[in-house]
Amino acid sequence: MKDPAKKYARMFAKAMKKAGRSDYSELESAFYRRFRAHQQSEIYREYLAKYPSIGVEKVYIGITFAQVLMQRGCSLDEALELWETRMIAGKRRVLERFIRLIDRLGMGYDTVGKWLDRDKQARDRDGSILYSQYHYNNRELEYKIHTCMYVELFEHYGIRRFCKAFCNNDLCMCVLQKSAKFIRYSDRVDGDFCHDKLINLTRKERSHEI
Repeated sequence: MKDPAKKYARMFAKAMKKAGRSDYSELESAFYRRFRAHQQSEIYREYLAKYPSIGVEKVYIGITFAQVLMQRGCSLDEALELWETRMIAGKRRVLERFIRLIDRLGMGYDTVGKWLDRDKQARDRDGSILYSQYHYNNRELEYKIHTCMYVELFEHYGIRRFCKAFCNNDLCMCVLQKSAKFIRYSDRVDGDFCHDKLINLTRKERSHEI
């Protein structure tokens, strides 16, 4: 079986090399050791068992990324910027290109709305995210989240703000212009709620109202 810790450590080192860090080999070793330690921790195993929808392994890539860089003098904000610009920027560009394509085809609201609704169903099954409001019909999808296990996990390690690395993934939906519009009013990192709305700009009548 392949060791995911080695895979993620190599990804980290590659990103740090692109960022111009000469110590990328040392950083790779540090990442590997810390990620392996996390895998053996009680809280890692607890989250893995209780909250399958959050992708615990991937979340710990972010946690380890922040911890290793902060241990070597980066601020939390600097680490977050490196994550955004060096670690996952390419993947986000690919997703944004796909969303722009479905938007041009007039399928943005239907496609993204279904993504968000399926995600909500998965969160309901394991309780990883708790909603105080959820509304989805043929005109708009809107929700407010009051409890989020992503935020609580980052808070556990004293790096709550770094949860933005995962919250900001949703902002790819902001590239919608023709068929839908995505609005983020607030997120759970900075406030009491994550409050998002997706608006159907085509206003097509559908029968899938929930």
